[in-house]
Amino acid sequence: HRFHWLVPGYVMGGESRSKEKARLRKGISILIATPGRLLDHLQHTSSFVYSNLRWIVFDEADSILELGFGKAVEDILGLLGSRNDASDENKSKTDPMQRQNLLLSATLNEKVNRLANISLKNPVMIGLDEQKKPSERSSALGKKHTSLLSDDEEEIPDKHNNIAEPAVDDFKLPAQLVQRYVKVSCGSRLAVLLTILKSQFERQVSQKVVVFMSTCDAVDFHHTVLSQLEWSRGLALDTDKKQKFLGCKVFRLHGNMDQEDRKKSYLGFSSEKSAILVCTDVAARGLDIPKVRCIIQYDSPGEASEYVHR
Repeated sequence: HRFHWLVPGYVMGGESRSKEKARLRKGISILIATPGRLLDHLQHTSSFVYSNLRWIVFDEADSILELGFGKAVEDILGLLGSRNDASDENKSKTDPMQRQNLLLSATLNEKVNRLANISLKNPVMIGLDEQKKPSERSSALGKKHTSLLSDDEEEIPDKHNNIAEPAVDDFKLPAQLVQRYVKVSCGSRLAVLLTILKSQFERQVSQKVVVFMSTCDAVDFHHTVLSQLEWSRGLALDTDKKQKFLGCKVFRLHGNMDQEDRKKSYLGFSSEKSAILVCTDVAARGLDIPKVRCIIQYDSPGEASEYVHR
């Protein structure tokens, strides 16, 4: 059953602003946006009417701040009406008392706490950790902060400051998830990867596999190898009898690709019944890829949180 009265839309960098303005002018019930482009439309698009705004959801809030969008988020909240000192003019735009703000984050650190203090009023924390009391988990939310990020933090992120990162034991993984690792010499890594992929698709032809790499160059190289590699079964040396090593489509996804190419790769991989996606951590968050059977972390993540997101 389709809800015909719900009209979704999106705005994001790299897209045509004129087309986005046309969509906003027609009216949108649910708007999905990146912080920078949303702020741009709030400031410059007169046809963007948000007087009936009732929900704001900051998904992957920790990632948004890590990518340097702290100032943009702060400006967005200011334009929509601050929760602390909303003037009558702001209330005519969106009444903060009638607006529900949601902050979704896999990790709770100091920067996320600052965003919570600015965007939330009397927040209720909902988490998966049953061992800690809500008062303990949200104790940092009671601290008052006037700015999301200082100038120094915006320019050069300080990874050595005292940020309350969750311990490894705080992460929860699905009980049905099977985790394995292979010890292998550096020179044999590619051969082992090919062996694992070949055995995966021989056991079950119709499946999807995601392979995580640490750099964009590594993604491009391995994508080329996996896409073009051919082999001959048995003793057949005739080039005419060679066939694709894996027999499925191979896609790539990383931050240096054009937005249109990233979109094409994502949609192509999602629509295939049997395929491989070679990617960086750009695919570790926020993507809904159905029916993925196997995740291979070819390059080890630097932190436990990255492992969990992958």
